[in-house]
Formats: sequence, C-alpha cells, structure tokens
Amino acid sequence: MPIGLVENQDLSSFNTLAVNASAKYYWAIKSEADLASALAWYKQHSSDLPLLVLGGGSNLILSESFPGLVLHMQSQGIDLLEEDSESVLIEVAAGENWHDLVCYCTQQGWYGLENLALIPGAAGAAPIQNIGAYGVELCQVLESLHCVEIDGIEVDGPDCDDVEKSSHELNNQQCQFAYRDSIFKNPNEPRRIITSIRLRLKRSASLNIQYPGIQQSLKALGVEPEQARPEDVLQAVCNLRREKLPDPSELPNVGSFFKNPIVSAEHYQALKAEFADLVAYPHGEQYKLAAGWLIDQAGWKGHRDEKVAVHDRQALVLVNFQQGSASDVLALAKKIQDDIWQRYQVALEIEPRHIMANGMLVQN
Repeated sequence: MPIGLVENQDLSSFNTLAVNASAKYYWAIKSEADLASALAWYKQHSSDLPLLVLGGGSNLILSESFPGLVLHMQSQGIDLLEEDSESVLIEVAAGENWHDLVCYCTQQGWYGLENLALIPGAAGAAPIQNIGAYGVELCQVLESLHCVEIDGIEVDGPDCDDVEKSSHELNNQQCQFAYRDSIFKNPNEPRRIITSIRLRLKRSASLNIQYPGIQQSLKALGVEPEQARPEDVLQAVCNLRREKLPDPSELPNVGSFFKNPIVSAEHYQALKAEFADLVAYPHGEQYKLAAGWLIDQAGWKGHRDEKVAVHDRQALVLVNFQQGSASDVLALAKKIQDDIWQRYQVALEIEPRHIMANGMLVQN
C-alpha cells in the first residue's frame, strides 16, 4: 500500500453535519506531489470507483459508506501575485480555511470578502457553490482558478507526471457562475479538481451593507453604517451569523439547507397578495423568496424528528442531534419540501450536495 493511502477511514469528523460515514480509501492531499501520487494510484487501480474531493466538508451530506477514494484537500498557502495602488491579486491553496482567509485578507487591507465571513469550508470548494452572503458572491472577486482534469490523465508507472499536463486555468467567465451554481456542478463537464483560486481584492473599502441585518448588527457594535470600516463589517457579519446559525462544532449542521427559491413576478405577486409579510428580493425580472420565511411560516422551526431537527432559531438550518444518518436528514428535508410545495407551490432545492456511490467526482 502506498504511503498516504488509508483504508476504511472514518469520515464523521470530516463533515460538519457529523453523519456517520466512512470511505473505502482515503488520501490526505497536502502538496502537488500528494495529488500526483494519489491520482496515479487511482488511475492504475481504482479508476472505476467514485472519487470524492473533500475540503471542509461543510456543504455535503455523506452516505454511510463511500465505496471509492476520498481526496482530502489540505494544501496551504496564500501568495501575493500582483499589487498596485487599487488592487491585489492573490492565489489561495484549495485547503485553506475560508473564514481564516477572509480574516487574513481584511487584516492585510485587502477588501471585498468581508460579507463572506464565517462561511464554513475550504477555499477550493468556494467556486463550486459560488458561495454568497448578504449581497456578495464569490464570483465578484474570483479572477481565475487552477484545476486538474483527471479523465485525460494517462499513467504508465507509479508516478503521475501527466498531472501537470492536465492542469489548466479557468477564468471567471469560463466557470459559468450563477446563483449557488457553477460549471463544476454540471455532470456533463470533465471531472475537475480545483487546486487553487485567484482573487482580485481592493485596497480601498467599497462596503456592501444594504442588508438591514448588517446595519442593525453594526449599530449593535456602536458603529453607524455610514462610518463603518471593513473590519467593522466583518465583525458585524460574524455576530449576525452566530446569532442566526448554530456553530457546527457544537450542533452539527451544514448551514443553510435550502436555496432561496426564485419565482416569476406573477407568482410573487400572487403570493404577496395572500401573504402580506412575504419576504422576497428582486432578482432581475424575477423574485428571490426567503426560504427560511416560508419554512418558518409553515410551522417547521423547532420541529424535531428522533435524531434530526429544524433549528429552533433558524428555520433554514437542519441540525443533527444524535448522530443521525443521511437518510434521517433527507427524510426530514423531504417532509419540508412537500409541505412548502403544497402551501405555496414553491419548490425548495436542497443546497448541500448528497454524496452517493454514483461514480461522480464532487468537491466540497
């Protein structure tokens, strides 16, 4: 067995939902050499098995037994590539903790990530979901990323020199970003592993604080919104998220479990006529509904099944109290989806990805 490869690895501590799960094969990836060795072994011995690229494990639901290879991205590094009087370009390794990155950049005077503070997960997974919060999305600051296409790799021996040949850059447009979506979720695209991302950040503050919650959180800090600094916004966002969302280390969860649904203007107007306090935001010619409001109004907040529940302060969050399985979590989610459709004719889409033994590569 090659150095680095582990069999029958417990994954319960590697996912923030803390579901009981294990992987037949596991490899911690801390360097390009690790990735080359792991992919060489995979291509030679197990390329017919599913491959899961794991980061912070914060946006996925693991089935109990993953029968393939898990590559756990743990590479570290934040490099300043370019700078001028207006902006900086940094490259961030896939294994860097996202929130730590946001704090580090703000401390350096590199701005643009403040609204994305305290989002759990690793930097390499951020483009897949096009993470966003409080009016800011990753696509607004991501310039490009580096990735490896694994299906074109050919291996003749124990080394995988062809990995470098299969590495390439995708720019922002090529990533096909949309609301909580990107090219990496398209099953018809080549299987790619993100190894690093490049972010263009500003040297001068350009704050996005139009969300009432951020303004209220700033005032609670004793800061008037018009006088806020990026450091203030970061702290306000952290306080706001801690108030609304449970800490996964204390109460296992994946954050927002459902996407905010987007409906037509006609559908919105019909709902608004029936529910005067409906929470929604313009989204081009459509409207984005607050999924948490829909679930809360339907009476699900605080609902508990045997092992899993809807959080008692945030209806958008499902929590795992007693080591529930993926089946337990998904069963509760299905009840909520069915009820919301019946009440509002609105389809709720699950935000975290359900990892199944289907042969697909996913990165979370």
